[in-house]
Amino acid sequence: MEARLAMGSGFVRERLGSTDISVRLMHGMEIDETISESDTEFHEAAHTLAAILLGIGVSHVTNVPTSEYQGATFTTRWNAIVAAAAESQECNGTGHDMMQVRAHGENPGWAVSAARSLLAGRRRELLAIATLLKKRNTISGGESRDAANSARDGLLFEVVVTRLDGKAERRIVSVLDSDDDILVAADLPTESSVRPAERR
Repeated sequence: MEARLAMGSGFVRERLGSTDISVRLMHGMEIDETISESDTEFHEAAHTLAAILLGIGVSHVTNVPTSEYQGATFTTRWNAIVAAAAESQECNGTGHDMMQVRAHGENPGWAVSAARSLLAGRRRELLAIATLLKKRNTISGGESRDAANSARDGLLFEVVVTRLDGKAERRIVSVLDSDDDILVAADLPTESSVRPAERR
């Protein structure tokens, strides 16, 4: 049986050159309930979950600070609701986000209200994304989605793909599907589709 890692843009066997895939059931994810709206991880989780719920691609999310921002959510396109998501959750550090909403000619009050409605009742999913981000510092859009799904469904899998050159790629996923091949849903960033959308 040939093992393949399925990515958001299709199968990319050549890129991975995988020789081994191991899968481990993690039996759900422990959520760090101490994370709050004042934490970068929660701020970025709000942008990320809003994008996921709106069907906007998320390349990756990071809490690694630079001279420009404390964290960032990289999406495939800009959206006012996604930009206002952290403000809608009363997170710290939303000045740049709201400046972007105004710069794009959007109504900030409408964007915040829409984001608040979108994220209502989803605190556990926000905390799941924030917990994984706090633990890993940078996570893919697929890992973010799977963390949110885990908050609802309670199951996570760890998948390790070992390439021919010996390097291993580790992914956390919530859904495993098997047919003739092992398929793992994972959104890995591609150079052309990544742009910083929301910065804290």
